[in-house]
Amino acid sequence: MVGGWVQDPRADHFTFHGPCKEPPPALQSPALLVRAMDRPYLPTEIICAILCFLDVQDLLHCVAASRFFRALIQDSSRLQVTIELAKHRMLSLLPPTHAPPFSSRLKLIRERERNWRSPQAWGPLTSLTLPPPTGTVYEFVGGVYANGWEDDTAGITFCELPSTEHDEPLTSWTHSIGPLKLADFTMDPAQDLLVLVALAPPRCVPSTVYGIHLRSGAVEGWERVNEEPVAVSCPGSVPFIFSHPNSSAHVYNVHLRSFKTNDPHPDAAQPLGVLPCLPRMGDQQHPTFEATGAVRVQVAGDLVALLVKEVHDSVSAHLQIWNWRYGGPGHSCSLGTRTGIEDFTFLTDDTFLIVRPSGRFECYTFENPVSCSTTPTLRSSYSLPALQDGYLYWYICMSSNPAPGYLPRRENNTHRVYYPRPEERIHACCLYIFKPTGPGDHRVHSFVFFLNVKMFLEAPPPAPRDSYPLAPYAMRSQRTATREAHLRSLHSMASSAPVRTVPWEEWGPVNTRWFDDRLTTDWQHALYGLRTVECIADAGIGSEAPAVAPPIDPNTLPTVNDLLNGNGFQPPPAPTANANANGSNADTWRRPTQRYLRIRDYNPYALRLDNDASPKPNSDSNSSCSSEEDSDEEEKENTASPRRHWTRRLVTTPSTTASRGVFVQDIVSALPYSEVVSREKYHVTDVMMDDCRILLMRRGRGGRLQGVDVLTM
Repeated sequence: MVGGWVQDPRADHFTFHGPCKEPPPALQSPALLVRAMDRPYLPTEIICAILCFLDVQDLLHCVAASRFFRALIQDSSRLQVTIELAKHRMLSLLPPTHAPPFSSRLKLIRERERNWRSPQAWGPLTSLTLPPPTGTVYEFVGGVYANGWEDDTAGITFCELPSTEHDEPLTSWTHSIGPLKLADFTMDPAQDLLVLVALAPPRCVPSTVYGIHLRSGAVEGWERVNEEPVAVSCPGSVPFIFSHPNSSAHVYNVHLRSFKTNDPHPDAAQPLGVLPCLPRMGDQQHPTFEATGAVRVQVAGDLVALLVKEVHDSVSAHLQIWNWRYGGPGHSCSLGTRTGIEDFTFLTDDTFLIVRPSGRFECYTFENPVSCSTTPTLRSSYSLPALQDGYLYWYICMSSNPAPGYLPRRENNTHRVYYPRPEERIHACCLYIFKPTGPGDHRVHSFVFFLNVKMFLEAPPPAPRDSYPLAPYAMRSQRTATREAHLRSLHSMASSAPVRTVPWEEWGPVNTRWFDDRLTTDWQHALYGLRTVECIADAGIGSEAPAVAPPIDPNTLPTVNDLLNGNGFQPPPAPTANANANGSNADTWRRPTQRYLRIRDYNPYALRLDNDASPKPNSDSNSSCSSEEDSDEEEKENTASPRRHWTRRLVTTPSTTASRGVFVQDIVSALPYSEVVSREKYHVTDVMMDDCRILLMRRGRGGRLQGVDVLTM
């Protein structure tokens, strides 16, 4: 046993125990030893100010080391806020000197996190009025819902969403984009930034051109007369001169705008905020794209990225990243590949993740393209489960919110004081798999799994020694001593070293949680931080989590043509005596109906909370369940209208997702989570969420929006 300094349980000082009799050099003087280990004789305010410089781990060590420090830290609102933020994987939005005081911040954090675990504490349901018409392209960021529509004219409608943060009337506004065909858009209200993807009018240039506009929400057209640029105004927009000399040589253009004023963004580095993207190949005419995900645009702070999934030959892909605020002319970071990119997402401000059609994650780091163009560097690679012969990935999409670099707006209220830590967010990956060969219409199998993005930011597991090729290993033998140090971080790995693809068996089961997906939730905005939300039928609510997912009838799976025509999986119906088990899903869509809401939390601290709250007699080897009720609320309820108590469940053991003949093996996943189910039913098709609200969407045929209800925290 090695000697060490331990606390005397009867006093607030330390004594030395163990075989080593020699104290540390700094404490060899008896007077210094007693003074160093005694309670500090300083004012409490000064001690707390000193402790504020410690990180959370050091604060917890102080709590464990001394009863004096334990009481001091427990009584300090500022230190408790630091600990609470770390528990819930959050960062402070406000400087220490800003209002509200730390006591109010602490109360807000604890109440809001408790309310997420108690659905009956949600605020009243608010119906949102959307001005017609509505379309299928939408965005939801920073408390603003935007919907793009196309009719005789096209435009985007922006609606402020209700919250508990302010009582001012909600506003909405519309920006017309004239004759341009809207493909995709995104926004960051905190930066007054809107990014549009639009198809330019055919008369503008001899060949069809796309434009991405980073401005305030309207898109102007342009045309050339005798090779001179001429402004073309669209209704409700601000005319401008498109003067980029290489406009006709590129397929896309990126425009920066203010989503409130429809003016060129004042902070854009380039004149008028125009960034060309994807050089055109000779006289190639870009095909008319379908607004089904052929392009994807994402904003992360000062960075904006565009993924073009189909380049010229419909096989290659192109990803380009700019610093829209400070980047020099023509400077960007680009990645082109002939093996395709299914989707991408920012992990941090210098790391992004892509997924290949072959079923492989690739993590890249890059230098910010401010002063020069850069090239991303592959740092790690992870394979998805192996497919059976003949099966292919038809479509793969990823999502996580909020984007790194996003900072909520500091409004004149006391409710917005923290936001999710970018390095710890839950990441959803949806897989759509089919077999293109063989007779008959091809059924599409759908799965969804979740993982924490911090896994990609850590060094990948080292390969077994015998998996290294002999010659390259011998050539790098002189660097063996520094190899482990380099593996501690993605950014410290040698760029010239070969990148090993980590097999699924080494990383997947312990870091993911899989579920059968029947297109019941649009996961693009149904997750925020470490939480996810979805709407579910009544069947099986409150029961234990099954170790093996129930089988799925293959006849209920959609075909490729169904999905291309906007018809997906039939929603799981509530059990009824007149249910038609043999109906075809070719002419159905996900109709709004009464459903419960289910929230899952992948925060390790939430798991501990639920584990402590769950009664031991009701727990089993797979999960623990608890049911709670508010007695005051129950007394007010109408007994003629029975209402179910909300339930909470903790799932910590592995589950098995059947391969359905698609994968080589069944999928075992073990990422733990806690789950809570609402006590109320809601009229809903799909759901979205952010830090303090849940959006209940009602859609009709083709995904057309019919209405939105908002639950506030």
